[in-house]
Amino acid sequence: MRVKQKYLFAGFGLLIGLLSFASLGSQAFAAPATFTVTTVADTGVGSLRAAIESANGNSNASDMDVITFNIAGSGVHTINLVTELPDITQKVTINGYSQTGASANTTISPAPMDSVIKIEINANALSGHPRGLNFESGAAQSVVRGLSVYGAETNISVQASNVEVKGNYISVDASGLAIPNGSNDNDTNNARGIQFHTSGSGLAIGGVNPADRNIITNKHETNVGAIVVDRNDALIYGNYIGIGRDGVSDLGGTQGISSVISGGGLIVGGTSTGMRNVISGSSITQVNLVGAKAKVQNNLIGTDYTGAVSSGITSGAGISIPGSTESLIGGIGANEGNVIKGVSGAGVASVDLDFTITWRRLRDKIFHEVMAGMCDFFNCTIEGLFVYC
Repeated sequence: MRVKQKYLFAGFGLLIGLLSFASLGSQAFAAPATFTVTTVADTGVGSLRAAIESANGNSNASDMDVITFNIAGSGVHTINLVTELPDITQKVTINGYSQTGASANTTISPAPMDSVIKIEINANALSGHPRGLNFESGAAQSVVRGLSVYGAETNISVQASNVEVKGNYISVDASGLAIPNGSNDNDTNNARGIQFHTSGSGLAIGGVNPADRNIITNKHETNVGAIVVDRNDALIYGNYIGIGRDGVSDLGGTQGISSVISGGGLIVGGTSTGMRNVISGSSITQVNLVGAKAKVQNNLIGTDYTGAVSSGITSGAGISIPGSTESLIGGIGANEGNVIKGVSGAGVASVDLDFTITWRRLRDKIFHEVMAGMCDFFNCTIEGLFVYC
């Protein structure tokens, strides 16, 4: 009898322990949830702000919450921010294409885009140094799609790892053809389209699938860019950078891609179908690699989407690599060469801190498709696809 009681109490204790563990587990990891935005209001029930706060509060380290949009009415819905949105601290997918009437792009880069954006986030009224969407370290593997985000100093700020920014218009309104200026527009608005900070890794901007293509630009002149990469591993595929959705409209940006990394892993374009970026229309530089170990291949730089020089596109320098070491610009293989033309400065310029041409000293490998006037800026000699200055 005592033996039976002993086992009975032991079994009862085990059951209580399992129930307690299950309870703790449900508190630590909530099930993934969908939060729907139903209003353009800055705050309150159904707002984007409330959806972000709810997703942040639904701790789910192994699952993905989703923020969708179902705002009544046709046309573009603009969320005019009164204050900065909350930081995104948990993994989440924000899907602007869930809004009625929105649709992802179907054309392969570099063809003009046919995506339809119906959700705008307008931060033009904010003062100081605001961010549009900010992904903190806890938001690793988050995805943002189908949004137009503009008006903040940094429209998409990424401090988390493996974030995907795909199918958006960044620093551009829903038309895909203009950088909007608000009533409180100042020098910091749209200074950076996307900034990838040193605390993250593995950022994907665009992709090989047509639906992944972004339009990204900026309009500030110093220490900024449409894409600012402070981290060493980022993939930039299939985007329009500085060019509107029609592939020919100059958005009036100032700097395309700006990178200050040193560890390597920045890849801009590639040889496979859909990887090619069009990087044009920035008045200072299209690609600026400061101290970066980067690979830049098969892009259209300074041109329209056909690779032709357009009188409607004004581009500064093509690729600048001051202080860069061991970067690969173009290549001698199929679909590796960049088309660089229509730029007002150097096609490819490599300088040290004394502004001396130092191609060999910096060990950069420079290859490109040779275009008329490509080397007018420097005293270059052409040997096949190689350029020595």
